[in-house]
Amino acid sequence: MDDVGSDSTMLLQSNPRRLRIRGVVAPRLVHARSLTWRPLVEAGDVVGVVFLLGMGRPDSEDDVKPVFKSNARIGAVARIEVKTSLHKWAFSGDAVDSIAVVQSSYSPLAMASGMADPSSYLLFPNPDSYIDSMRTLRGQIQRGGEVGYVPVRELCVTSQIDKLLLRGNPSESGELNDAARRVWSTSKQFFKGLSERSLPTASRGTMRPRLSE
Repeated sequence: MDDVGSDSTMLLQSNPRRLRIRGVVAPRLVHARSLTWRPLVEAGDVVGVVFLLGMGRPDSEDDVKPVFKSNARIGAVARIEVKTSLHKWAFSGDAVDSIAVVQSSYSPLAMASGMADPSSYLLFPNPDSYIDSMRTLRGQIQRGGEVGYVPVRELCVTSQIDKLLLRGNPSESGELNDAARRVWSTSKQFFKGLSERSLPTASRGTMRPRLSE
């Protein structure tokens, strides 16, 4: 979601202070029918998993036909970069260090020049802590604290995310494919938790006097 257009602020009441802030938060919809994965590589080292959301045909979880090409990113409408130790996930669950949701319109140059929407790159450095902060924020709003919330740095998913089946990567071992599925399941739970907290918190907090992103 992005904050679009110019905001205007009107003082409604001095004590207790109430403001009316007119601004538009526009959702940026991302539709996907297929889901694939590959290792996330930085400086020659595998540091996590990249999930590619595409508009190709829906796939079954056991479909492992070769689909990876040198230009695999071109067909993706968005990618989700999850930094974690994939090899640890092959044996047991492990913590996710960060999750980045990157739309196809994003590039560092496009973002710096204002050609890409801020929501084209959403980074959640510590997913568990982020959920905790959303829970704390909602509690502050429910108690009537002077804090408000507009969802311009979050995302929401629908139940359709459960219909995206992760396609196996034929270039990787069965153990790593299983690990990638577990990482996807954990990432999906984070997205669902974020969705469950973002919209209710926004509906309660948009008339509060001090806005927090």
